[in-house]
Order: sequence, then structure tokens, then C-alpha cells
Amino acid sequence: MELDGFIIADAAVGAPDGKMYIHGGGITALKPAFVPWIQPQLAFMIRLLLEPDELAEAHTFRLAIVDPEREEVRAATEHEFGPIEDLLEPVEGEELVVQLMVTMTPIQFPREAVYSVELDVNGRRLRTMPLPVVAQPRPAG
Repeated sequence: MELDGFIIADAAVGAPDGKMYIHGGGITALKPAFVPWIQPQLAFMIRLLLEPDELAEAHTFRLAIVDPEREEVRAATEHEFGPIEDLLEPVEGEELVVQLMVTMTPIQFPREAVYSVELDVNGRRLRTMPLPVVAQPRPAG
């Protein structure tokens, strides 16, 4: 299993045909007017490439946001996925992928810092993405 894509967005929805609709995607930092800050929600889109033998198995993933001291700023989310029967007979040349979507609400960031988003699948770390939170006061008027 290999991570093929990881996007942080304001919101996202999935469609029955497997498409994901991303709103405000590409977040690399949060720049609220003040801290502490409560982010109403963040959506995470995860795309994993699978090997044929991984389709028939169940898998677990864990997504966490931690502060620089490695304390969770919100309880981590853990889910299971698979087996993925509808990919057992792919069209010739089709990649074997699973696309996961997670929405976290709300998330409290108590101070300015570089937080980290951590993605583990089957107990193996696939991605650690920095998420700086920096206050950017808005000009008056």
C-alpha cells in the first residue's frame, strides 16, 4: 500500500460513483485573526494505491493532529475499510485505489505553533504533514 494523495480542505463530500468534491482544498497553514482558535472543521482526502492481494483484506487507518509536544489537539479518528470487492476485477490498466475522506469538527488550536497531521495505515506511518497555525490580525476598517 502506498499513499498517492493527501489534501487538507475546508470541506469535502463523496459521491456514489467514487468522486470526491473538494471545497477550499490545498490548505497548508491556518491563518486565523487570533489564537487560541477553534477551526470549525477540516476535511482530509486520502488516496491509497493498493496491491491486488490487499483488496480482499480489511485495513485500519488513524488520523491525528498533534502539537509540537506530540499531544493530540483533538481525539484521533480511527476507521476500518475493506475488503474492496468492487475493485477485484478492474478494467485493464486501471489503478487499484481507495479514496478515503475524513472530516474533523471542531479543532481547537490553543496557540501559534507548527502542528502536525499524522496518517497511519495498518499501524504504519504514511504521512506527517506540518500544519502551521499563525495569527494574522485583520486591518481595522
